[in-house]
Amino acid sequence: MTKALLLLCALTVTASAARLDIQASTTGPHFIAQPAVKARLGQLLGPVRLTRLQKDFQTVSTVQNSPKVAAFSGCQAHDCGANDAVVIYDRANDALQVVMHVKGRKFTYTEKKSFSSKFFNTDLNTLLSN
Repeated sequence: MTKALLLLCALTVTASAARLDIQASTTGPHFIAQPAVKARLGQLLGPVRLTRLQKDFQTVSTVQNSPKVAAFSGCQAHDCGANDAVVIYDRANDALQVVMHVKGRKFTYTEKKSFSSKFFNTDLNTLLSN
């Protein structure tokens, strides 16, 4: 019983610590450089794609930073059309999604099935539809 209780407490602490911290002033490069974010993106994308994402975040903008969703877009300087990325954090479900265009091909990586797009603003929806 004691071991089960300790395990439950450990899982609860781990789950609550997993939520990502995004302030109003957070920018894309600062967000993906946070150790907790970088670790989760590394698990989601793998090391090669994570390096690619970091490379694609040279020219960055905040697309949405609301109580429900934070989204940052970035691209390679002087090559935005074919090589860009959008990192989206669904605060309600504590889930990340990355949409990458590499040499014009679109790839989507979603951390959890519970990821929700219902709170995306118009700019984010337009960006993702391209």
